[in-house]
Amino acid sequence: MRIALAKTKDFSHVERISLITEADYRNVVIFPEKFDGLYARLDRPHSEIAPWSIWISYSPDLRFWGQSQLIMRPEPYHREEMKIGPGAPPIKTDQGWLSSYHGVFQTMDGSVYRLGVALHDLLNPARIIGVGDSWVLRPEDPWVRPQRRVHLRRGPRT
Repeated sequence: MRIALAKTKDFSHVERISLITEADYRNVVIFPEKFDGLYARLDRPHSEIAPWSIWISYSPDLRFWGQSQLIMRPEPYHREEMKIGPGAPPIKTDQGWLSSYHGVFQTMDGSVYRLGVALHDLLNPARIIGVGDSWVLRPEDPWVRPQRRVHLRRGPRT
């Protein structure tokens, strides 16, 4: 999977700009302001270096990205130990850039996704000021939690 960038003014006509990631990237979000003249994005490449972690990259033109660095990783034995990935574009606040991210925890019944928040420095979005102690959104009702599925294989008829 690769991420592409497009633009539109009316959602009837779309201009395709460019593929902006290498293969096997997920969850790309772009900050709404530039930093030292560069666009910044959060993404989750799948790599052996830091599997299922959040990285930041920079671009002068939204097409060519580099200066990538790891900024958040899943924590072992934690509520997000399986993988994490950015959610929506960050929101600028007086205290810093507020970003949402999802964390995944594996259970015997399946994967549980939860929504958390992180605060990035206003001038250097690669610097994480803090991460929320609790989840903003999580499944609570039985109909939104993973359910164990039993698959029966048909045997020969006798």
